[in-house]
Amino acid sequence: MLEIIRCIDITQVPNMPPHILGVTNLRGRIVPVLDLRLKFGLPDSSIDGKTCTIVVQETAASGMPATIGLMVDKVSEVVLVHENQIEQPADYGGCVDAASVLAVARIDEEIASLLDLAHVLCDELSQT
Repeated sequence: MLEIIRCIDITQVPNMPPHILGVTNLRGRIVPVLDLRLKFGLPDSSIDGKTCTIVVQETAASGMPATIGLMVDKVSEVVLVHENQIEQPADYGGCVDAASVLAVARIDEEIASLLDLAHVLCDELSQT
């Protein structure tokens, strides 16, 4: 994760899949913005004051770094997860594609899914 930003202007790009909202100008850099809800097949939700964009950097198919914005409903906090808090994700059987979940973390009484960004963004990274 590079940074978390609130409410950004997004310019739509024609002929993109529904989960790609468009691009934004991040300090002079054009960055694509994806809606993680739509990417995971969840219902669309309204953008409000809690909506944030998490800016990440992954390696594209070209081997070059790719900066991508991930729109999320909200960010409650950023926490350091220790190795002893991390467990393997549940086995949902062969009928569920849970490859995007790298592991789960127990944080106090909560459980958080740790995403495999390379897998989540594999389609987008293969085209850059």
